[in-house]
Amino acid sequence: MDLVDLITSKSAVLFPVTLWAVLLATAIYKLLWKRQDTTEAPLVPGLPLLGNALALGRHGVSYINKCRRKFGDCFTLSLASLKMTFLFEPSHIDYFFSAPDEKITFRPAVEQFTQRVFGLTSRLFFPLHSKMLMELRHLLVPGALAERMQSLGMRAMQLLPCYVHHAQVDLCSLCRGLVFHCAVEAMFGRHFVEQLPELLGLGHGKGEEEEEATVELNKRYVGEGNGEMATATGPEQQEELQGASVEVMGNAHVAPVWVNAWVGQRQAPPRPPVGVEKLARTFFAFEERFEMAASPVPHFFQTDFVRSRSELLRLFRLADGRGLFKGTPAGELLDRTTGLPLHLRPNLLLALLWASQANSIPAAFWSTAFLLLPENALHKASVLEELQLELQTGSLSPDGAEGAAAGAGSNEIGSSSAATSPPGSRRPGALWSQSQLVAAATRLAANRRSAISRCVAEALRLRVQSIDVRQVAAPLDLPSESRPGGRLRLPRGRLLAVCPFESHHDRKLWDAEDPSGAADPWVYDPTRPELRLGASSAVMNSGAGLAFGGGPYRCPGRYFAEQELGLVAQLLLWSYDMTLSYGDAANRFGAPAIPGAPAAAAAASSGGESVKAQASQVGPNEPTGANVPVSSGASADGADPHPQLRAVQGGSLLYAILTRLLEPSAMAWGFGWFDGLDGPIQEWRESGDPAGLLPPCDLRRLVGTKVPKKPCWVQLGRPLWVSNAQWTPV
Repeated sequence: MDLVDLITSKSAVLFPVTLWAVLLATAIYKLLWKRQDTTEAPLVPGLPLLGNALALGRHGVSYINKCRRKFGDCFTLSLASLKMTFLFEPSHIDYFFSAPDEKITFRPAVEQFTQRVFGLTSRLFFPLHSKMLMELRHLLVPGALAERMQSLGMRAMQLLPCYVHHAQVDLCSLCRGLVFHCAVEAMFGRHFVEQLPELLGLGHGKGEEEEEATVELNKRYVGEGNGEMATATGPEQQEELQGASVEVMGNAHVAPVWVNAWVGQRQAPPRPPVGVEKLARTFFAFEERFEMAASPVPHFFQTDFVRSRSELLRLFRLADGRGLFKGTPAGELLDRTTGLPLHLRPNLLLALLWASQANSIPAAFWSTAFLLLPENALHKASVLEELQLELQTGSLSPDGAEGAAAGAGSNEIGSSSAATSPPGSRRPGALWSQSQLVAAATRLAANRRSAISRCVAEALRLRVQSIDVRQVAAPLDLPSESRPGGRLRLPRGRLLAVCPFESHHDRKLWDAEDPSGAADPWVYDPTRPELRLGASSAVMNSGAGLAFGGGPYRCPGRYFAEQELGLVAQLLLWSYDMTLSYGDAANRFGAPAIPGAPAAAAAASSGGESVKAQASQVGPNEPTGANVPVSSGASADGADPHPQLRAVQGGSLLYAILTRLLEPSAMAWGFGWFDGLDGPIQEWRESGDPAGLLPPCDLRRLVGTKVPKKPCWVQLGRPLWVSNAQWTPV
């Protein structure tokens, strides 16, 4: 028998064996499905072995929304060998966060992240977890943040020119570079950042020499410290400074960009330090593969993740060995977490780096970007008006009582004073130093009733993470408004999940039946009431809703993050007159592509309400799919409801067998093919942005604040309170 005959004979035997194995697995799967207890959450159909893993990975929160509209306020997904039950009833969400560890536990649900991503072994780390959270809360208590925020704000103003070299910038990249740089220095110390080139093995290149030359010129002609009023008035000095600017920037396009209103002279644009740039590239290579690294996929196939994590751990090991973290929040956390083995200290630092960066960077972008939408002009004006009034009436006001008298007026969000007069119009000649501006912005960021704090909370609500996970520690029998018999039974060991992104668009949680319509969860409204889940205080009353979790495992850096976001957004809006560069986004809705156009009105007439109807669950007993537009691939009754499925397999024999065994619904829910099945899948383009002027968010990512999928280009102009004398082209 030759080789060809051998292969042919084996194939003839293997094919029927494989086919019968598939048939047997499918039969068992369907048998278990039909015998499911009606008091349990319904199990979403899926594929044998894989279940719903492929569809969830393909569509993310859109798939969760699709399941909810079909199966109600509780359902179960099969993710390979695990089952995960999603909860959407307000009482269930409340119990999810407030239940004691004897009922619902936090530890097993997150071990895959701490162990597989950060390398913090469960046996050694989790006995210290509660103590670590407590120490972090003590370090980041609101009363102790003023000095840290002041330092962070001052550093942000000093570093801002490093990330702005043109009149048009990508706001995503600007926030990414600036927030990363400032937050690393705030958490790990300036000394650590200065040592990065040596720790990372970088040479002393030309870029560093140009940066040092620029700094030296700025010291000679502009001044040191906080950038107080100092000018290069001599013609020789101005000529030398301009020459240095051209030498550093090369042939890059130069546009009039205002950088510093306090120096009265355009500085030579510096570049970010090479060490910080290298650290940022390594970290984002690690962070972008975070979810895949936590999955069961072996790390052997994830070489980029393994390489970036090894480099970060090596960096922290070297820095910790040199004592570079002494006196910093990171160093204090290490010292207070007694009992942590020495070899796990770099892993804890890596976890701290991720926690301080992964969510704050996209949140800073959304907090600023939402205020640039034309329909939110009043909210933006209110933020700037409050900041100006705080400068005039605060303890650092340049004119004391006179400034207070001049700045008296309404301080509410969307106030008439902000709408009728631009910020700075009352006192156009007033200039404040960097330290005064940062101090005023810090006070407003710490005030949770200020305009900027409310705007940050609303941005977090609209772009929150997709899932929070726990595990059932003992069998549960919960009262339920949507299940038969009014009960929901959950077995021990079942993974539980809530979806803040979906719930934050749920009308039931925001009292959207209010006739005024102010609580519509799809609208960006910083004045909305706080989210409440019954009488329990487990989930803090906040406009940000579930963004920071709840109960004993609430994010320990919540107050630091909220103040950081508010501070950065104020400084960006005060420093530049930002205008969205719409491009083709506005044309998609027929809106004029010019700043200030009434884009929201154009979007409202484009069928936005029908899109909202898909994602805002109205109740399990009401008909699903109401007002949901049907895709062009949908067919009439009696026709094939899944033409996409048939097209994929080309009407082959294998397709016919699979559809006969699994039925088209299992194929659709398993692969995520929904052409013609209860309307198109939700893309969430109108969430807080009815005209679609901002980039869409990545819906596939389930962990962390939503990130934009595309750049967001903004035009930078001269702020109204800066006179032409301070607007000097390079």
